[in-house]
Amino acid sequence: MALRRRIGISTATTEAARRQLMQPVPCWEKVWVVPEKAAPGTTLKVLKWVKTDKVQVRPSSDGGNAHFQ
Repeated sequence: MALRRRIGISTATTEAARRQLMQPVPCWEKVWVVPEKAAPGTTLKVLKWVKTDKVQVRPSSDGGNAHFQ
């Protein structure tokens, strides 16, 4: 398959954009937490997005396992 070069876009720019898209992204999760400024002993909780250490799993484009050639 022949690659076509877009006019006005350098190969370095597209390569940098591709590398940036392949970087891992942070995973977020909704959890019920006590607010930081809440009075001690309160039972009030809020639903908040927090970062987790989980690794995101991206489905492959072909629907199966991705194989590199």
